[in-house]
Amino acid sequence: MESKKLIHCALVLGAAFPLLAHAAPPLGARPGAWETTTTTVASSINLPQDELGSMTPEQRAMAENMIKQQQGKRHTARTMGCLKEDDSLDKITNEEGRNPDCKTTINSQTSSSLDMTMVCPPPDPTRAHVKVKALSAKHVTFVMDVTTEQGIKVHGKGEAHWVRASCAGIDGQ
Repeated sequence: MESKKLIHCALVLGAAFPLLAHAAPPLGARPGAWETTTTTVASSINLPQDELGSMTPEQRAMAENMIKQQQGKRHTARTMGCLKEDDSLDKITNEEGRNPDCKTTINSQTSSSLDMTMVCPPPDPTRAHVKVKALSAKHVTFVMDVTTEQGIKVHGKGEAHWVRASCAGIDGQ
């Protein structure tokens, strides 16, 4: 279902924010293991008419009920990630599983903040606006707004804290 994919996408983006802070060298986030807490709220969730038309009345009722339960509810996720010395903005924004055709634009950048936009073309056209603020080399906050072509909107915010220098025990490390 599109709303679950979008919420997942928002959570994945949230997990990447300490990495984004490091990718912009002036923000200077410390390499190592980071714990990120992301809270998202989805709104304007609607199923495309072509999907609704192909469902049985029971499936449609179930889907509409699921949407009603998701709409406006907060979802909080805590993830661990590894920031490496050689991570770059291109590498992070084109992680495995992301559309390689997505275009990332840095709107503004200072020694402690980054404002960027990511636009992804079909098959899942999406626009994300992200603001990252490095409070220190070990503490990063972020806010994001994600919108799909279908009008689904996800607002998210969170923070990331440096945990340790070693990434041992983190998936993929």
